[in-house]
Amino acid sequence: MPNKEPEPSDEEGLIDVRIIRALYRSVETGSFVQLDQLDRDRRPTLAQSVNHEATQEKPDLIRVADPAGKS
Repeated sequence: MPNKEPEPSDEEGLIDVRIIRALYRSVETGSFVQLDQLDRDRRPTLAQSVNHEATQEKPDLIRVADPAGKS
């Protein structure tokens, strides 16, 4: 992915954190939390998209304990 701007940006990440913190406050208080306007300088563009070819290969299975404790 040479010469492409990453998405999300640091600004987008900060907006996400503000939303998540508001969700926590809403759960704690049991009421709606009003956020200030969440302005973005830019939006994702098609130039930032990355396309990967589909694969039919099945991943290797890893032996782990059943989370329900069943064998």
